[in-house]
Amino acid sequence: MIWIYREKSDQGNQSTITDASIISILPFIQLTATQTQLLLGLAKSGDVQGIFEQLQELGKTNEQLKEFTTYLYQLAEQFEFEEICRILEMVNENSIQEELAGKMLV
Repeated sequence: MIWIYREKSDQGNQSTITDASIISILPFIQLTATQTQLLLGLAKSGDVQGIFEQLQELGKTNEQLKEFTTYLYQLAEQFEFEEICRILEMVNENSIQEELAGKMLV
């Protein structure tokens, strides 16, 4: 089990990871199509525990995803499944564009 702590600000229980910081790193998030689709499926079905488990696995395999997985973990804790799907769809779109660009260079 991984515990994720949030820092409290004067505005209440607000996380230090913001939407803007996540949006800024989305182009650099490298997930496989399988990873993205699995997380999307879990989010669409509302499987909080499944999301937690997959994020934990991602965090183990790639330390560079720490901020991203922490943010998705926080969204899952708040049952923000639509937001999780929105973010994962952006990651998926970036991955597809990169793959197509790579094929065009060949």
